[in-house]
Amino acid sequence: MAAPETDPVRRIGPSRRRLRAIFPGVVLAVAVTYTLLSTTLVFWADDQPGAGFFPLILGVLFSAFALAGLVKELLRARSDQSAGQEASGTARVHARDCAVLAALALGYIVLFFTAGVLIATILFCVAAVMFLVSERRIRSILIVLPIPIVIVFGLNALTNGALISF
Repeated sequence: MAAPETDPVRRIGPSRRRLRAIFPGVVLAVAVTYTLLSTTLVFWADDQPGAGFFPLILGVLFSAFALAGLVKELLRARSDQSAGQEASGTARVHARDCAVLAALALGYIVLFFTAGVLIATILFCVAAVMFLVSERRIRSILIVLPIPIVIVFGLNALTNGALISF
């Protein structure tokens, strides 16, 4: 009789494992976009830090930690496969998931600069839900859609910023 699994990730289904492997990549996409946006601000003005000083430092740290999380999950998947704990087709699934994740991240970054923050974020959320959720997609999209709208308009109102110009 086999010993029960102690790692909660191993006990859950394949879709949850996939979510665990993809999440750091989505965070990395957001971090890279944040870092790229912070480079448009003045880093140093005269003899004091400019408006982009703190956001750039945060963006670089955020990107580094997100990249470390993504590498950790990819190494974990690889070690699981080499230890024989996952099926042989899992490596292909992880590779496909990473390719889709990279395409979503690049698409988000391009759309962010071309179509704007609101449209890019809504399209990214819908695409991510369509990829990650296998059942009850309509309900998931209806739950996810208000999130970027509330975040963008809330940040616009709270910071009196120009995320969206009317």
